[in-house]
Amino acid sequence: MKKAAFILALVMLLGVAAGCGESNGEASVQSVSMICGIFGILCLCCFAFPLAIILGVGAVCFAIISKRGQPFYATAIFGIVLGVIAVVLGIGEFVYFMALSSLVKDPANAALINEFMEQLEQQLQQQGQSLPTV
Repeated sequence: MKKAAFILALVMLLGVAAGCGESNGEASVQSVSMICGIFGILCLCCFAFPLAIILGVGAVCFAIISKRGQPFYATAIFGIVLGVIAVVLGIGEFVYFMALSSLVKDPANAALINEFMEQLEQQLQQQGQSLPTV
């Protein structure tokens, strides 16, 4: 949890730096929203789905905070869109990993997994490579 708080603080700092030229505080909060959304999408590439979900929710929250009775601007809309995408894909990635782990742990699927690994070893041997040993 400390890592997530550190990353959110870093994102807020980057957002404030990005909005330094602006005269109002809403621009910096909108920038934080957009940066949270971008980092949320990037975390999905590294299979860090819990952090992607946290950053996605943060992006949406910062965009809503920046509204304050005014219409949403492009950076806030971009932050909301990226935040929602990060949350949805993060939840999808979590469900995928849970399904995959239950599939691998089920003894009824052991023969299927062994057959898959043998086929993979055969293909790698044909290419002149080998599987790494654990």
